[in-house]
Amino acid sequence: MAYLAVAAVILLLLLLLSPSKPDSVVLPVFRDTPSGLHFLQLLIGAPTEAVTLLVDLNGPVLWTSCQENQTALIFPSCRSTACSSAGIRHSCRKCAYAGECRRPNTCAVVSENPITRTNSVSELAQDVIRVDRNSSSRGPAEIRYFLLACTPATVSVEPLPPEVKGVAGLGYTPIALPTQIASRFGFPPEFSVCLSSLYGSGEGRVIIGRTPSQKSFVYAPLTIGTRGDYNLRVESIKQAPKNSPPLLLSSIFIIQVNYEEVSPGAGPWLAKFSTTSPYTVINQPLYDSIIESFARALTGVPRVPSISPFELCFDARILPPTRVGSPDMDLIINGGRNVTWRILGVQALLRLRPDVACLAFIDGGLPQPRSETTASITIGLNEIEERLLQFDLRRSRVGFAPSILSQPFRCS
Repeated sequence: MAYLAVAAVILLLLLLLSPSKPDSVVLPVFRDTPSGLHFLQLLIGAPTEAVTLLVDLNGPVLWTSCQENQTALIFPSCRSTACSSAGIRHSCRKCAYAGECRRPNTCAVVSENPITRTNSVSELAQDVIRVDRNSSSRGPAEIRYFLLACTPATVSVEPLPPEVKGVAGLGYTPIALPTQIASRFGFPPEFSVCLSSLYGSGEGRVIIGRTPSQKSFVYAPLTIGTRGDYNLRVESIKQAPKNSPPLLLSSIFIIQVNYEEVSPGAGPWLAKFSTTSPYTVINQPLYDSIIESFARALTGVPRVPSISPFELCFDARILPPTRVGSPDMDLIINGGRNVTWRILGVQALLRLRPDVACLAFIDGGLPQPRSETTASITIGLNEIEERLLQFDLRRSRVGFAPSILSQPFRCS
């Protein structure tokens, strides 16, 4: 009996002293004011270095310029399991001359600067990273053999700030940052992104693992692109005319009714969220239809000369000071009943000067080459900031509040 009592005490002490299993990893994200882009820091390598990375929602891999003195760095061969299971295009790295690569026959992958759209051939590597777990755990957690891409030292990260050393890809691939962290900790394949705005008072978050469900959220099915990017299928686009009567739901929420379809019969279109595009980019010919629709809805508000990169600009002194009277636009998403992404008129109209406000949509031109997998609408940071996006990869869906007004919290 005494033996059993001692064993019970030892077991209790082990349970108390051992760290509890976390259900998520929270990565703080900060906003760079000059560029308007968002960055996070990861502890990488041995010895450990704090590496600043651009947050790229659709990026297939984490890439950075690896240091030669990293003792934990391993380069799998192109015939290894690590290379074949990467889930992205790869090949055998051949060195044409001395110094071009660290060693021949390593696993070569392509790294892309999402701002300049320039590519470079990189080497797949395994390294150690450390991440802070949620409050139910004690101290940072170490992940060994984390797969990342080592770019050549000559690869430029311009026009990003000088302290940025690479890109944290969150796309739908086996070696993206959320996939690897969730797999190592046994989390459900989920992650959330909540980015702060220029007017926010704090930092944003990337939450990998379980996120509390939100009652106000709707869920839309995801279509995964060839590079692991997250796409939505938009069936139609509707806009409220300026003179449509507003429906007052409460002292806070005002929703326009009598929406009219923009470019009827021309859909469907693919839309994707982007954390590397400051504004929403719309390809032709849909862009012209939306511009014309907004111009008609704001008939009577004087136009002023365009300010690059925006085309449609107005006299801000004549615009209504609140969202009443400004045309809102709904993206009607396929696969869900009443699933909409609402773009508020006052949010889309960006005040560049006290007397000038421009529609913050950019002409994306005709995509080359034309493809059914090319997104016609890229929803940029101007629409994403302060809105929580929940990516449920097991169910291939994304959750969000239909309007920023129906989300009961801010990201910052």
